[in-house]
Amino acid sequence: FPVTITRWSNKVSVELSTNKETVAKLRFINLLGETLFTTSLTINSTNKSFELNTSTFEKGLYLLLIETAEGRIAQKVMIYRCVSF
Repeated sequence: FPVTITRWSNKVSVELSTNKETVAKLRFINLLGETLFTTSLTINSTNKSFELNTSTFEKGLYLLLIETAEGRIAQKVMIYRCVSF
């Protein structure tokens, strides 16, 4: 199943593409293996995206694990903070 991830300053947007209704389990974990966020979503043609607020996460590399009946995928997500001058 194709996955599109868009990273904004304080959020990550995930869009899953599937031809049939399915339940997706999303887990956002740090590199120590600690789960920071988990949820289950019903994905269909009208509801196929999810936004995660990352404003409380420390900068660094994370993994977004997505599991559906069609399979599993792990996507790296880099969180960084811009400094304004």
